[in-house]
Amino acid sequence: MPQDILDERLAKQQARERPFTPLDRDRPVSAALRAYASMASSAADGAVRVVP
Repeated sequence: MPQDILDERLAKQQARERPFTPLDRDRPVSAALRAYASMASSAADGAVRVVP
């Protein structure tokens, strides 16, 4: 892909209010994913479950 097209696309993204985020991000999050997200450590620590 030509560099000028890439530069144009980058400029359009950076001009947006929230660059590099999807425009239509309506997607359901399951209860299992919410539970995992609340109890998982960071990826740098192995993303293992941390029981409070």
